[in-house]
Amino acid sequence: MLSWATSQLESLAQTVAPPPTDPVSKYIYCCQRGDEAGALEVINQINDPLRSVIQTGRGQTALHLACLAGMLQLTQQILRGDNQFQTIVDLEGNTPLHCACTSSNTEALDLVKYLLHLAPPSAVSTKNSLGQTLYDVASLNTTRQYLLPIQLQAETQAALDNGGVGLPPGIDLGGLTIKRNVAPPPIIVPPTTPAPAALPSPSMFTTPSPH
Repeated sequence: MLSWATSQLESLAQTVAPPPTDPVSKYIYCCQRGDEAGALEVINQINDPLRSVIQTGRGQTALHLACLAGMLQLTQQILRGDNQFQTIVDLEGNTPLHCACTSSNTEALDLVKYLLHLAPPSAVSTKNSLGQTLYDVASLNTTRQYLLPIQLQAETQAALDNGGVGLPPGIDLGGLTIKRNVAPPPIIVPPTTPAPAALPSPSMFTTPSPH
């Protein structure tokens, strides 16, 4: 009964507002409805889906929308191994990784892992216009738990590369090393212990002969 009512409502909605037919509008429609198969059908009809803005109100590309929907296969189809996507931001400064982290799709974590594998290590600490990192915008607890240690290590390494500035005392560096352009400390040689004085000869204490 419920499925019948749902299908009837969908038919009515399509009658009142039929789905768009041009590639860009259809792609947006499919991403918003979670229809990855439909989005894959039209993605190759969009000119430069990696960088062309198709959501002008938010400055988002087809890649942003795929990441917002948490669609791993669609994102892979758009990127084709291109690792320069971190420079593509929307009007709020969100990278595709930010968008992927906000997704609550069941594939969201796998999508985040895939993008981080392609991106440089510093990508995990990238902030949007509001100063939010990937961890800050993440929707799922599993995504947040995955990002937290990676972000802490990246921020610690950045502080170490800056000479350790800003690190709290006693922090566990996890094997990270400080990069400082200073000379190594001088080698301090411990002072040598003087040799003990020679003992007097036993002949000095013998009684002289009367002759």
